[in-house]
Amino acid sequence: MFFLHGCRSNQKTNFKGQNCIGVERVYVHAKLHDEFVKKAVSKVSRLRQGAPLSGTTCDLGATTMPDQLRIIETLVNDAVEKGATVAIGGQRNTKAGQGLFYEPTVLINVTHAMKIAKEEVFGPVMVIMKFNTDDELLALANDSDFGLCSSVWSKDVHKANAIVSQLHVGMSNINDYGVNYLVQSLPFGGVKLSGYGRFGGVEGLRECCAMKSVTKDASSLITTAAMMPPVLDYPVGDTAVPFNEGLLAMTYGNGLVRKLSGLMQLLGSLICTAKGKKKEE
Repeated sequence: MFFLHGCRSNQKTNFKGQNCIGVERVYVHAKLHDEFVKKAVSKVSRLRQGAPLSGTTCDLGATTMPDQLRIIETLVNDAVEKGATVAIGGQRNTKAGQGLFYEPTVLINVTHAMKIAKEEVFGPVMVIMKFNTDDELLALANDSDFGLCSSVWSKDVHKANAIVSQLHVGMSNINDYGVNYLVQSLPFGGVKLSGYGRFGGVEGLRECCAMKSVTKDASSLITTAAMMPPVLDYPVGDTAVPFNEGLLAMTYGNGLVRKLSGLMQLLGSLICTAKGKKKEE
């Protein structure tokens, strides 16, 4: 089983799918898919939605802004139109009271041809997709412009480690969810459109620093100026370009013949430079 956390979205209590490392996509092995969906729907069906300050006990509140509610509706409707199935929820909750409520929703039969598989929902929607092989899982998981956090669940820890090593995300948890956020010595951040830079850990402290590079010659006899061959001194002469070409061929040329050819060109340039110096004198 595999959970991919997006830049936003979550199914956590009262966050209405609006938590930065929340689960955006859930990939479940085909053998476990039906049982997982059954348990997920059972759990979601018992969630209570309402205003936390109303005095009633609730598990989910409302969406923060009207535009976000419309985004959730658009993504869910697009998925349904393209063949996804609403296992539970799938519409505004008009019974939860006055507010921007969207029912806790479970979507199945989702494919990557649907926007909801690649865009951030930022709402209480669990998007479930099935896979058959690890290679298929990795191809699907990495097929996204986002890559913040992930969770890989497996009894085979070695397999989980192998999957984690190939995920294009900033953070991963094996057989746990979001625990990395509690470890403040770890850097926190994502890749791709999930942002750049880190906070937390040494890496996070360095984000607050203005770094400066300083060099110092170990010896006054061995400096760049002292080691610079006369052929490269200004004003540049006609032998400078052949010298550089020979140097590159000798250093990086493919095969012994090419390297020797470069060496001969380099030496020829030095000899020509020396003869030119004598004529000037």
